[in-house]
Amino acid sequence: MMDEKTDWASLQYRTVACRLTLRETYLGMSLKTEVAALRGAVVHLTPLWQCEDDERYPGEWALGDARGHDALGEAGISWIASGDVTVLNEAGGQ
Repeated sequence: MMDEKTDWASLQYRTVACRLTLRETYLGMSLKTEVAALRGAVVHLTPLWQCEDDERYPGEWALGDARGHDALGEAGISWIASGDVTVLNEAGGQ
């Protein structure tokens, strides 16, 4: 479920500190073991685009790793849905 309190559009292409609060399942899809290992981690993400109604996470934002370490890539994914994170800092940049 998308976090209704976060205005992701206003944060697009900015750095946002988030804690990964991953869902076990979503629309019949199960969480990958490699990704589950990231649960609770604090990562700096960048809102990239809003998913369309016919995409995997309709209405949610695709968030990419904003810092060079690429924790998501190491877990085998290129982005994470906004419904799988809790925003810690919307100020971004640091």
